[in-house]
Amino acid sequence: MYDLLAHNRLSMQFHTELLEACDWDDDKLEDVLRRVSPLLESLRVPDLPCPLDFYLEKTVKPAFLAENISEIQADIIINYIKHNASFVKWMMSVE
Repeated sequence: MYDLLAHNRLSMQFHTELLEACDWDDDKLEDVLRRVSPLLESLRVPDLPCPLDFYLEKTVKPAFLAENISEIQADIIINYIKHNASFVKWMMSVE
């Protein structure tokens, strides 16, 4: 059974981590999210299957860094993506 409450608590933790990485500045956080959103919308899963970690490290992270997202911020966002991927994986396994 998937612990949805723990999933949501961890989601809040990622938000707090990202806010801290933005020096507790809500406007800076919103700017980071505004710059990251179009990147995530435009990235596509590769035709050849590869592990999610590899794809995030070799494709997604460089795209974030190219948009002047700090490495710490990029790592937090990537960890959040991995966190949500675990929920999606669980949802797909439910019958």
